[in-house]
Amino acid sequence: MLSKNQLKFYKSLQQKKHRQATQLFVVEGEKPLLELMQARAWAVDFWGFTEAFIEKHYARLKETQLAYEVLTMDEVHQLSSLEYQKAGIAVVKMPPNIALKPLPASYTLALDNVQDPGNLGTLLRLADWYGFPQVVCSQDCVEVYNPKTILSSMGSFLRVKTYYTDLPAYLAEFRDLPTLGAFMDGKNIHTFDFPKAGILVLGNEGHGISEALLPLIDVPITIPRFGGAESLNVAMAGAVLLDRMAEVVHTKFV
Repeated sequence: MLSKNQLKFYKSLQQKKHRQATQLFVVEGEKPLLELMQARAWAVDFWGFTEAFIEKHYARLKETQLAYEVLTMDEVHQLSSLEYQKAGIAVVKMPPNIALKPLPASYTLALDNVQDPGNLGTLLRLADWYGFPQVVCSQDCVEVYNPKTILSSMGSFLRVKTYYTDLPAYLAEFRDLPTLGAFMDGKNIHTFDFPKAGILVLGNEGHGISEALLPLIDVPITIPRFGGAESLNVAMAGAVLLDRMAEVVHTKFV
């Protein structure tokens, strides 16, 4: 069993201020834990699994030779942000915030003040699915190491690189690449001739792309509406746009 101090410390990582102070975050749930076990590049400070998880994945745990603690269900409930989580947790060191330059033959997804952790996690998962390996976030975006972001990414945070930066300065630095922005009014994505590479900007859930970025958007694009819905969730819009751009970037679709 964990000590009271261990429980208190690991539980504190559910709060952003403690994550930032320690540069540690929590991964929880069966699938994210299994993905993390395969991602050897990430430094893990603590592994803790329930007896049920250990029994189910004993062969893999033996193969990886992880040093882990056996957690009771009561300990998991104390440490987890999920009500019905039965697998365990890992405490992981945050990687450094390394600058990401746009890729020459792909798209970089740039997120402007996205606030919902579930949306960010879903966008990472979408970027992973469609083969776009990096996401640049404005400084006021929700934290990628928020437990809800980690969970909703379903392990994609391990493969898609993220970089937090001053987004207007970032876009201004790479004016040689076309910058596309998602708007309610813009060029129809079904008829627009997408360039082979560039930056796609998605804005805040309620206010869209911020005013400071507008002069840096080369082409406003839109998903045409045929029904009565007022708008699309930013993650839903991201799915449609990334699907369209995958047709251009990935030749296997052509």
